[in-house]
Amino acid sequence: LERKHAGIKQVVYSPLGAHSEKPWEVRHRLELLYGDVPRIELFSRSAAPGWSHWGNQCAAASVELIPGCAIDVVKTEAA
Repeated sequence: LERKHAGIKQVVYSPLGAHSEKPWEVRHRLELLYGDVPRIELFSRSAAPGWSHWGNQCAAASVELIPGCAIDVVKTEAA
């Protein structure tokens, strides 16, 4: 991917969050660095706006991982 912003620093200093929680600042920097592109957070515990997410500890993953690709999960109502 082409960098959209050359001033993004690689080192992040952030207060500790919940166990293995990824800092919000990292998502923000990636959005600035690469612009409006599809993004996925692997090993997620919760959803973040503008990001697809997958993880065995999140309530409901937004994608299903299949070797070689990722497809959107189709949500249906129970009959």
